[in-house]
Amino acid sequence: MTNKNGFTLIEALISVIILSVTLAAGIQLLFNASKITGLVTHKKIAMELINTELELLRVALYSNIINNTTSIAVGGLSGQTITTVVDVDANGNPNPPFAFKQVDIQVLWGEAGENPTTRSYDITTYIAP
Repeated sequence: MTNKNGFTLIEALISVIILSVTLAAGIQLLFNASKITGLVTHKKIAMELINTELELLRVALYSNIINNTTSIAVGGLSGQTITTVVDVDANGNPNPPFAFKQVDIQVLWGEAGENPTTRSYDITTYIAP
């Protein structure tokens, strides 16, 4: 009669392989979650910058609403805020005699990593005189 107390070498190796695969998948999951969290944080900061720019335009004199480019470095986000102003009529046609201002605000930033990319958030609004 044989004594079957304990594990064989094959059983121990299979357990180690299963544990290794599980840990590798868990580490990859944590890495991806970290990247997504960083991206969401940058998008939130970009939206806050756009809202700040909109508030500044809201209180500005109509004649002072002009094209503007600003460098930004906030909360790990560095890039540019670009404000483009075009005089348009009610149908969106450019340069009419009586005009609204079409204001395009764009926040650009770069994402580092394996595949560095440039990301942006854009918003368009109209301001009446």
